[in-house]
Amino acid sequence: MIDSIDLIINGIDYIDFKYLRSKGITIKNYTQKRNFKTYVFEYKNIKFDFSPIRRYLILETHVNEIIEKDIVTISDKEIYKDRVLKIVKEVITNFDSMKFILEINRIDYKVDIQFSQKEEIQVYNDILTHCKKNFYYAKQKEEYDTSTYLTNKSGQIHINFYDKYAESNKEKYKNVLRLEIQHSHKFIKAQTIKDYGSREKIIDEYWNQKSMEEDYFKKLREYVYLGTHYKRRKANELIDNSNYSNNYKGKLKKFVFMINKYNITYVQKNIYWRGTVKKYIEMLEQIGINPIVIPDDSKYEELPSLYKIAKGIAENKYYI
Repeated sequence: MIDSIDLIINGIDYIDFKYLRSKGITIKNYTQKRNFKTYVFEYKNIKFDFSPIRRYLILETHVNEIIEKDIVTISDKEIYKDRVLKIVKEVITNFDSMKFILEINRIDYKVDIQFSQKEEIQVYNDILTHCKKNFYYAKQKEEYDTSTYLTNKSGQIHINFYDKYAESNKEKYKNVLRLEIQHSHKFIKAQTIKDYGSREKIIDEYWNQKSMEEDYFKKLREYVYLGTHYKRRKANELIDNSNYSNNYKGKLKKFVFMINKYNITYVQKNIYWRGTVKKYIEMLEQIGINPIVIPDDSKYEELPSLYKIAKGIAENKYYI
């Protein structure tokens, strides 16, 4: 459900580094732009980044390490909050939870899909190469065999879909495809401004089913689409057997061919109007077809949408 959370505490004037060193904590300092100094240290699976000039402390946390569970659920929220607060109080001896607030600075939602065979990940990675190269201002700069990354340093979201075993080399992630959508501090800030303060920068506002549906699954659906992935021959057959007119049947079959020869972004920029692309994808989804097909040389004849698989995992494992 949630991979990592960055928290920020504003109004921190002083941290007793001598006390931290007495606990065996190593402190490193860095000079940022405009000669701002920051002090970085790690303690109990949290990375702390302190800026005395800006008077804030950023906490980088991987949720599963804090709560000591591989699968994070909605009901783990209070455990996470309590443990983070306890660790903060050990670092900042004069910390007053009534005065200082743990605010969300960034949050990454994810779903891990465990496949039975590596070949399935390979086919889905091939499918992902035909998805959008530009998405919510994030751009794919390079293509990789085992991953899809869309990023923009000044953007609000980043897309990371990758073979988790290839990235981590940990046996527990064998045949796992991770679908991760990162939400930057700019996204959090925009939500607060847009909602006129109705969405506060607190954990409770983002650690819930509603937020994951709106911030993660809505975007995932827009990126990977609904409908089953078929080989192009089967997709054409289903189009021919639909109730659409012969004119539209021909247009849809050509559209599927073009998307899988290139990708969504290319055809939207060079072949079809944006509105036409949206219309044709909706028409295909209405008859259960994903616009992106399975390669002809694959052993798989059909595969469910990644959205459908991820949604099922969330409903069965995360929303409890």
